Amino acid sequence: MSADWSFPVWSYEQPPEPASVRIPVWATAIGAYQMIFDDLSGFLKVAALPAIVLGMSLYLGIFQDIGLYRIAAFFVGFLSVQLMSFHWRRRTLLPAEEHDSSFLSCLGPYLLRAYSLAFVVSGLMLVGGILAFYGGEFLYKGDAGNVRSSVLAALLIVSAMALLCLYFVCRVILILPGSAVDADISARASWFLMAGNTWSVVGSVLLVMAPLLLLGFFAVILWSVLWAMSPAFFFGPMGAGLQVLTLTTFFVLGITAVSSVSSIVIRLVRDSLAAQGLILLQTPGQNRPNSAHSNQ
Repeated sequence: MSADWSFPVWSYEQPPEPASVRIPVWATAIGAYQMIFDDLSGFLKVAALPAIVLGMSLYLGIFQDIGLYRIAAFFVGFLSVQLMSFHWRRRTLLPAEEHDSSFLSCLGPYLLRAYSLAFVVSGLMLVGGILAFYGGEFLYKGDAGNVRSSVLAALLIVSAMALLCLYFVCRVILILPGSAVDADISARASWFLMAGNTWSVVGSVLLVMAPLLLLGFFAVILWSVLWAMSPAFFFGPMGAGLQVLTLTTFFVLGITAVSSVSSIVIRLVRDSLAAQGLILLQTPGQNRPNSAHSNQ
């Protein structure tokens, strides 16, 4: 049976109502990891090659003096993880026979939206960095006694901007999984549909990332000790390789887990819209009725 992921195309005058479903925070976070471990062979299949490419990109970009080519290395690394998340979302949303079929028509719009979203988030974080720098400088005023206040203010500004970016990403979280399965969900439609559920998704994403951040904290301590004990090993090929392996593992697991969260959320929203009669979960051969919110 083919999966029907068609959503109505809402007009500008008639935006969609918020989805009636309530996203369960803990269940969504736990379900994200269950998706990975229940299909571990599929995860390894999807993540193996992108992980290798990402690892090489990180090694070249961080540990090798390749000048402007570092930008290209990081670009390739970002592309590899986007391809991984694209195929993982298709794997978690489509029937097995459709995972690898007819995906090229979806890949271009998916990457365009992924890079657009990354550009917006990078811009917001850049603004946050500028505000943090000048805010800290304003409080510092050349007085050593104000160092603590200036650093604290800078950290608060960066944290607030990071939370704003996370909120924005979770508000438009339906864009990428929708693009992966050829469901045209605009940022505006996702913004309206996720009203009332955004903070729940933020909570799920933070819960998903919490164990990885905790492991990352211990990894930083371990690497700091190793750097203090043996700088030659830390900066040598073996030490660099182990650091890249650690970073790659965290990136791959984190991105896959967050992608799983988005897959769960779009399923819940889709089922909610079906219950409201706005879309029909149809089988092949059925005709889709017009929605009251769709363009004629």
